[in-house]
Amino acid sequence: MQTHEVPTLPVLIPVTAAAVAVTLWWLHRHGRLTGARATVAIVACVYGAVVLGHVLLPLPIDMDNARPWRASVHLTPFVDVAEDPIGMILNVALFVPLGALLPLLTRVTSMRRAAFLGLCVSLSIETVQLAGSLTVSPGRVADVDDLIGNTVGTMIGYAAYSLLAMAPAVRRLLDRAASLANAA
Repeated sequence: MQTHEVPTLPVLIPVTAAAVAVTLWWLHRHGRLTGARATVAIVACVYGAVVLGHVLLPLPIDMDNARPWRASVHLTPFVDVAEDPIGMILNVALFVPLGALLPLLTRVTSMRRAAFLGLCVSLSIETVQLAGSLTVSPGRVADVDDLIGNTVGTMIGYAAYSLLAMAPAVRRLLDRAASLANAA
């Protein structure tokens, strides 16, 4: 059987454009659309596309390349980090923006809540990667190191947001940009 591939840009460009349009429409519909909030919405949508592009796409489809499920899961932490420290650094870096965006997009007001949401997003990604690996796209691995790195990255991003928010001028700007969560 021939291997096919779900490409990156032909998928992400229309999905991102649709996400931006829906988010801006939602803000407008609720009377919350401002330049600052539109900027946050666009940044969040583009960030989401970048994450999807890095963790799921391109998606090779090869129905004949079966492998045991154990080859698709790494549950022992830090085994490969010594051999590939860049992989851990990239996982941390990929989720720093999520931690900084969470207070602007949701009602996250604590490090614990930010870490929990980062873990949940990361776990969702790892679950999709595992499902794909077991069904149509062998090659991705669900890895506990990714969960750890992504959660730490979220925490760093939230900490950076919190530190910046201590400056009164920055706090005013962030308050104007926030409230996707407060728009009811």
